Amino acid sequence: MPRLGNGRLINNIRYADDTALIARSQEELQELINRVEMVGETYGIRINVKKTKFMVVSRTEQQTACLSVGMEPIERVPVFKYLGCRLLENTEVDTEIKTRIAVAKASFMKYKAVLCDKHLSIPARLRFLQCYVWSVFLYGVEAWILKASHLNRIEAFEMWCYRRMQRISWVRRMTNENVLQLMNTDRKLLTIVRRRKVSYVGHLLCGEKYSLLLLVFEGKIEGNRSIGRRKTSWYSNILQWTGLKYHDLKNKALNRDEFRQIVANL
Repeated sequence: MPRLGNGRLINNIRYADDTALIARSQEELQELINRVEMVGETYGIRINVKKTKFMVVSRTEQQTACLSVGMEPIERVPVFKYLGCRLLENTEVDTEIKTRIAVAKASFMKYKAVLCDKHLSIPARLRFLQCYVWSVFLYGVEAWILKASHLNRIEAFEMWCYRRMQRISWVRRMTNENVLQLMNTDRKLLTIVRRRKVSYVGHLLCGEKYSLLLLVFEGKIEGNRSIGRRKTSWYSNILQWTGLKYHDLKNKALNRDEFRQIVANL
């Protein structure tokens, strides 16, 4: 469904030569595709149907959705990889977090000889870990909607790294606290996640180049909320971590030094 940002209807998002079209219904989306195809033909540009996919984001399952470019049907997918991130029809980030952890673990195993080398100092290995493993995991973290289960998974991944670096077998039944003492460190990954997400909010609220994102952030989606417990939202993470309402957060974002202090204190 299109996002209404301060009364402005947003039906397309573009990055380089990629375009994402958004519509309320299948009919509206087909009309948008037809318009893009028609305008493209006037400039000698054609839509690559093989690379074009569509998703249906809905509270109810839609079995009959179908779209086409001319006479060629467009494939419907439940998951789509865009700019390195996985987008799902149900808007959840579970799959994306699991994928990022799997890729980061693969990166860890690639550099295992260095990360597990006890001839190197622990501070040096920790810096190496943050540079070549955690950076892989943190890609796109600013857009994640994090629930309690996700936070637990992130902390478990961090401890997995520390245990591998110290070559601690599961049969030793060593507690996480003892592992942290061996590494001479505290849990850091979750703090990095929080700081990166809140820092992004600061850029969003006071940077002119983020004007479109700010429209989406401040906008509303038409329709009524479904029955049941309210879902965790992207902003609810920020509210929980900073304790600031939106108006206060926006005012503090205009003062860079003050906002940096908020991020540092997370």
